[in-house]
Parts: sequence; C-alpha cells; structure tokens
Amino acid sequence: MRSRSVGHWVAGLVVAGLTAAAVGYQPVGVAKADETEFVSWTHAVAWGYNQTGQLGVGSTQDRPTPVAVASPHLRFHRLAGGSAHSLAMDNQGNLYGWGANDSFQIGGSDVAGSLVPRSVPGLSGVTRIAAGDRHSVAR
Repeated sequence: MRSRSVGHWVAGLVVAGLTAAAVGYQPVGVAKADETEFVSWTHAVAWGYNQTGQLGVGSTQDRPTPVAVASPHLRFHRLAGGSAHSLAMDNQGNLYGWGANDSFQIGGSDVAGSLVPRSVPGLSGVTRIAAGDRHSVAR
C-alpha cells in the first residue's frame, strides 16, 4: 500500500488529500490508495460558496481556499455535492449529509439543515450516492 495525494471534483464539492503546504496548516490526513477500485480519504476538504452550510465546515462563511470538512473522525469513501447540500458515505455504507434540507435532501423528518455532517437515518449498506439540486439518491 502506498500513499498519494488525490483530488477529485464531485458536482460542486471538491475533496482531496492535501499537504500542509497546500493549505497552510497541519494536514488532517493523507489519501491512501489501496489495491481495490476505491480510494478512501482520511479527510475531505471543501471550498467555495457556502450559504447553506454545504461545505460542512460548521459555518455558512464562504471559503476561498480549502478547509477541512468538520468531523475528522469520519473517513469518507464516496462524496457527492448538490447545489446546496452534500453527501458522503463511509467504508461501512453509512450515509452522512449536510447543508440545506428544505426538501429533505439530507434526510430526517424535519427541514432543519446541518452545518456539519450528520447521519442519514434509515439507510445502511449504501454502495453508491448522488446529489441533485434538491434531492439525493443512494443504492
């Protein structure tokens, strides 16, 4: 197994394994590529427009440079970004969402959004995810 930095554009959300020099602070993780078809990031970073908290950094402040997505204990396996929300899946198939929830796109029984990743109730064993404008899908 070897380590390498990984960058990937995902529908409005950018995730990467970055070095300290790239973002000006101590790294929270390094992407590790294993021998499978998947890449697991030890941490996700995001930047850009953040009016509804879709960057998952704990605030609605826009970010011109990469900042770590909150909840560093979570190891995301797949990520998807909608126009005002984001989704992530961990290695065990658990799903997380953050940002706007006015159309229940990050799950739950109320329309309250979240500024940080929160577990999407009622799903397990997820293998694929996608985020649209005001909806999400999982397989």
